[in-house]
Order: sequence, then structure tokens, then C-alpha cells
Amino acid sequence: MRSHTDVESIPHNALAVTGSARLGVRWIDEGPPVRAEIIVMPHWDEESFRYDLTLGETFPVGDETWRFADVDMESADEWRVIVRRVDENEVMTPPTGRVWKGMRLRPYGQLNEAQLLAVEAELGTQLPPNYRRWLGQNNGAQPEVEHHVPGLPFALIPERPLLGVHPQHPAIDLVHAQRVHRDPWLSPDLLVIASLSGGLLVLALRERDMEREGVYFLPDAGLGGPAGPAGAAERERHLVPIARSIGRFLGRLTPIELPDLPPAQLIWPGEAGHSQHEEQPRTPQTAQAMLLPVGEFFGTFHPVAGSTERYHRVRLGDEVWELDNERFTLWALAHGTGDRPAEQPWTVPAVCDAAAGQLPGVDGASLLHGLLAEGLAVEVAPGEAVEFARRHRVGARMLGLGNSAEQPWLWSIGFFQRPVVSVTRTVYDLWEQCPSGESLWTMCQALANEEREAGGTEPDLVDPEQLLTSFLRTIHLLLVASVVYLEPLP
Repeated sequence: MRSHTDVESIPHNALAVTGSARLGVRWIDEGPPVRAEIIVMPHWDEESFRYDLTLGETFPVGDETWRFADVDMESADEWRVIVRRVDENEVMTPPTGRVWKGMRLRPYGQLNEAQLLAVEAELGTQLPPNYRRWLGQNNGAQPEVEHHVPGLPFALIPERPLLGVHPQHPAIDLVHAQRVHRDPWLSPDLLVIASLSGGLLVLALRERDMEREGVYFLPDAGLGGPAGPAGAAERERHLVPIARSIGRFLGRLTPIELPDLPPAQLIWPGEAGHSQHEEQPRTPQTAQAMLLPVGEFFGTFHPVAGSTERYHRVRLGDEVWELDNERFTLWALAHGTGDRPAEQPWTVPAVCDAAAGQLPGVDGASLLHGLLAEGLAVEVAPGEAVEFARRHRVGARMLGLGNSAEQPWLWSIGFFQRPVVSVTRTVYDLWEQCPSGESLWTMCQALANEEREAGGTEPDLVDPEQLLTSFLRTIHLLLVASVVYLEPLP
């Protein structure tokens, strides 16, 4: 509990203390309009008073008047309500806090105890209690729209729901998913509970985790290496913890809104990268070295509640780096800005120029060279593209949406019914191969070989070096739209 002031912050499952009462919040409804039930427990009275309030409304606390002033929601389970004592001539401050958008999932039904025992027998393991209870009550669930956990690169979409017991529909069946997604790649200590856009959602089955099972995300990029137990341990090093239980995970899940998505970037016929409308040179048109970011963004974290302190996490191979605001700004700018012509390469001087406007007075060149030394960025000089491609792989995000009857020469990547970027078929084919975990060069060789075997003769399709050149000339458009990321091979 907290001592009283004229403004009180009431956290979830906690009380705030004013001079004459204790205040609590029973529930919040994100609306619209935003509503909450505020409980007033006077010090002089054993009776409590409950007020169902819309954001901005007032309520009595003894002889005083207080206002439901604001709300700040990190997730469905982590929030705080702001209340303010109303002065005689108060001018209401407009609310500025965040309202959490609750998940919109459609359960498939229910399972009885006999069905739960049967699925445990098929799986050959006992399900963790929290997940078992949820599965019995819902039998999986389909999102009405795309959902995500902010800061993590995956989407739960209607076509890839939370799995249940549906043996007649293998694509959404829990047992079938283990045969397809777990058994070839992961250990029996894990249970795949959804095949997401961007990776797998898994649950820990280890005995020590049975009471507080962990929910983890395994990116597609982590599924490389040899199949079977030999590669399972390495793949499981890529697991990203999300929540300590299925309930906590669902509390962090929220619909994807349009403002969450980067703007679409289109590569039209005739622009660099469209192989059927121009001849591609075998080497870049400039002698300058291209600058590329390396690593996968894992989100921004605030270690102390209410503090401005924060750090940005970037995974580089097996390590996760924590970058301050200045270093992260340089790393983010290395992805590109989306407004630079493809024939103008994104270089160290170009990034330093862009950083000067965002970090006035900061020595951007020194910070950027530090990132290069740490391996969080790399320069690719003319003639070094193949060597770079041998040492790096490309991680894919989002969904492949195919082309359209109106523009069959363009292929879209994004979320269901929401394209984020449109590219040529050549770039799209390379992007589709990213989950293999192979090097970028191996992908170019494989695609060129497929084209030759199909009878193709165009040099920019059957020559892996020209395929690589085409891809690198468009890669900043993909990076800045968060469609791909780069990482070094182990």
C-alpha cells in the first residue's frame, strides 16, 4: 500500500491509501468507453463502496471528490489506474495512458476428462495443470484477427490458431503438430501448441516446470541444423521466454492494429530488383561498401516501473545484447529509411548523416564503428558479396501472401489481408527459403539450380551471383519493413 497524495496510482491487485480511505480497482473494461470498478474502503467505516465509472467521471471519498483520471495497461494482467483528487477550480487533464486491446479468440469447444486422458496417452506425457485446464475449457482457439505480443516477431492468425484435439483436421490438431513440428526438431520436453507466422509457440513439459509451465517462442530462424536429437539442443537455445503460464501468455496477446505495422514498400516493374524488366549488373554500380545491420530485435525493456530507464535487446547468434538509446538508434538506422533510391547504397557516411538529425551532438561515427567491431553491423565491399552471403543467413518474418490478378508480377509479404511489402518473384522465392536456416549463398545456389533444372536460361535467374546481387539491392527495403533480419551462421 502507498501513502496518500493528491494523485494515486492503483496497480492491479494492490491498494492505494488516501488520507481517509483505501482505494482498489476490481476490474477494467477497455471499452470504448473505458470503464473501471473502483472500490473505496473508508478508514472510519467497515463498509466498502463500489463505483462503476467511465474514464473521466468522479466519485466521493468521504468529504472529498476524486476522479478516475487515467489508465495505463501493459497487458491484460499488468495495469494501473490513476485517480486524482478534484480541486475546486480543477481543469480536467485529458487522459494520456494506454488502453490494452483484449484478445479476440473463438474457442473450439470443450473436452471432458476422458478426452483429456486420451490425448495425454497419445502424447505420451501428462499435460501441465494450467494448460490442461485451459485445453479442457476451450479445445484450442482461433483468433478473429491477427494477434501478437508487442515486441516479438510473430503473429497468431486465423489460419494458424492455438491447437486443440481435432484428429479429423490435422492442421489444427495438437497430436499431429508434435509429429510434424516437434519430433523432427525438438526434444520431448517441449509441446508445440501453435505454429505461428514467424515460428513455433511451445510449452515446457519438464517436471520442474509442471506447476509454473513456461510458454516460449521459437523463431523460424532457430529451426536450422540437422534434424533429430543431434540438433535439438542447439535449436532450443533459440527459445525466447514469453510467459510463465498459458493464462499469462493470453493476457499479453493483443490484436494487431494498423499503426503497429510498418508502411508498405513496393518495388515496381522497371525498378532495381525486377529481373524481367532490366538487366542486372554482376557487381554493384558503386565502389562504396554497403552497410547492413546484423541481429534480431527482441524488444525494448523497462527494468524499473515508472522510470525512464530502458534498454533495447538485440539477439546476435547465441547472445542477446542490451543497447542504450544512442547505440540502438544507430543500429536501427543501419536498416535503412525506406526513402532512399535503390541505386544509392546505404553506407556508413549515409547512416552518420541520418543520425546527425536524430542524435545532435553525438559522435555517430564512433558509435557505428563500435557496432561494426561488435558484429552488430557489417560492411559489404564490392567483390565481397559472395563471402558475406556464405557467412550469414536471413531470418524471415510475417507471411507470404502470393500475388494478385491485378498485379501478378508483384508478390506480397505481410499479415493476412494486410501486405507490408511487395517484391519480385525472385526476391519472394529467396524469402520463402529463409526458414531453412541455410546461408544466403546456399539459398541463391539452390534457387539458381532449380531454375536451370526447369529449363530457365535468363542469366539473372540461373546465375547465383546475379541472384545475390538482385537480393542485396532490395534488402534494405525488406529490413526497414521488418520482413527479414540478418544473423551470422553458427
